[in-house]
Amino acid sequence: MSQSLFMTGGTAAVVVVLLAGGFLKCFTTLQIFRLGLGLYSSTVGIIVLLFSLVFAFFVVDSATPVSIFSRSSDFATVQKQVTPVIEANTDAEEIEKLRALQERLQKRFAAAGTEAAKDSQEVVSPKEESEVSSNSSGDGFSVLLLGFLLTELKIAFQLGLLFIVPFVVIDLLVVHVMQLLQVQQLSAAAFSLPLKLLLFIAVDGWSLMTQRFIVDYAGS
Repeated sequence: MSQSLFMTGGTAAVVVVLLAGGFLKCFTTLQIFRLGLGLYSSTVGIIVLLFSLVFAFFVVDSATPVSIFSRSSDFATVQKQVTPVIEANTDAEEIEKLRALQERLQKRFAAAGTEAAKDSQEVVSPKEESEVSSNSSGDGFSVLLLGFLLTELKIAFQLGLLFIVPFVVIDLLVVHVMQLLQVQQLSAAAFSLPLKLLLFIAVDGWSLMTQRFIVDYAGS
């Protein structure tokens, strides 16, 4: 019973990490995009939050063979299914750095318990050996999950920078033109916001943004 609960919890943890990755990418990018537009109200923040949650649900349920509502108790099968998807969307350099950090932590904490382990060493059955090997593979999978989250966050900042640069250019141009015309009665946002929205609509921004969010998953 406890083993079944553990496996179910492990499956849920994988799905939660995948959801968190999609949510981080979408929410961080849209937050930067919102600041670029100059929309600071809490209402827009709630809209961004809801859209990010829906996007994360859509990505995980579509891009991975594991359904969010799956009740599979076989964690090894779930891990084998989602590993290719996560690996395809994770920076290899980030994985190497995390594995190096994990090895340092393992050596540090293992050294403290080496003597106690020798004193209480017992004969390990084949079943226990298989459990140990599965635990070691699970450690590697945890590194992969963390690398996936960090990669998603890095991509989110890259996308946010890509979207906010044109808005910053528009702000600078509007301020410069207003200074030349000596217009001081109105704020720069009154002119820049319509121009930003016009540019965003002209290039079909929502479609481009959504495609850019999902293209990495679709290509995996």
